[in-house]
Amino acid sequence: MWGPGDAQIDFGQVHVINADGDDETHSMLVVSFPYSNARYGQLYRGETAECVCHGLQTIYDHIGFVPCLQVFDNATGIGRRVGQIVKESDLFARFRTHHGFHSRFCNPYSGNEKGHVENAVGYLRRNLCVPLPKIDDIHAFNKELLDRCDELLEQDHYRKKDKLSLLHRDDQQAGLPLPVHRFQPVRFDTRQADKDGRIKFENNYYLIGGAYAGRELTISIGAEDLRFFTPDGIQVGRLTRCFTHSATTIAAEQSLLDILVTRPGAFSHSPLRSLMPTALVSALDQASYNDKRHAIKALTATSTACGFDATMNAAEHLLERSQPLSQASLDLLASSAGSIYHPNPAVDLAIYDTLAAS
Repeated sequence: MWGPGDAQIDFGQVHVINADGDDETHSMLVVSFPYSNARYGQLYRGETAECVCHGLQTIYDHIGFVPCLQVFDNATGIGRRVGQIVKESDLFARFRTHHGFHSRFCNPYSGNEKGHVENAVGYLRRNLCVPLPKIDDIHAFNKELLDRCDELLEQDHYRKKDKLSLLHRDDQQAGLPLPVHRFQPVRFDTRQADKDGRIKFENNYYLIGGAYAGRELTISIGAEDLRFFTPDGIQVGRLTRCFTHSATTIAAEQSLLDILVTRPGAFSHSPLRSLMPTALVSALDQASYNDKRHAIKALTATSTACGFDATMNAAEHLLERSQPLSQASLDLLASSAGSIYHPNPAVDLAIYDTLAAS
């Protein structure tokens, strides 16, 4: 029998449309409360301990309490049960101790021990992810997802007939208070960069930059990104974490530009080509070695100061007007991009035409 404040946790697969219009499979971390039938979800690209801890903490913050007993599927990334022995990951063990709840792992192949959350996964998938959601910003989507889960609490319980929101208050009263200090759901590792300034992590290569070739760096491993630090604690890179095998090196635009400053000839096979406007790629391909070097140097300096996207827009603007890619022109256009006036096409001015004619 499940009491107020008890929760079940599991992952479920959800299909989404990414910003490029492609179909992708994400994992939804679902927390369900059998007593009240409340259900909450968060979307991630992986099912690691970092994703579980990040998702749980986000849901705790939203609902305002910590479930006192939490039952997990045996296949989640936080640990597993073999016979009577439970082996938790170090990150989750610290997370559980920080929040003070009791945890329990299901026996392998015992879906009946977490039947409520399995039903909740299907329910949220059918009601909140059909038709397939298009996700341009996963942070914004997850925030909206929590709000939509709140809206589901206005339904009546299928058996108790009370509103789920009223029953969920019993969960809240029975739950644990939020800790004073937030837990940081990351773990750390130390790796040495190769001769090209790349760090290998989980079978993928992450480019930090040639300046760090052969140096030892500390990695902060989170649910969504990897951050790289020197031994004295200076952050030198932040890249999106890839949960599948990537055939190419994962790099930030700025890191790729920094490399091209000293090796402009490498532009012909740089991953940046697919991220730049077609006109800019064509112009750099046709430029002499010295002109290409000067242009890339200007692009790099402006990108450092104003951001990659603003710099690309500025470069495209200059090329459309057959103007050179000087740093002064790039800086001027890129820095003022946020203040350029864009008329609102939704405003209907026809009424003023009528008044003027009367």
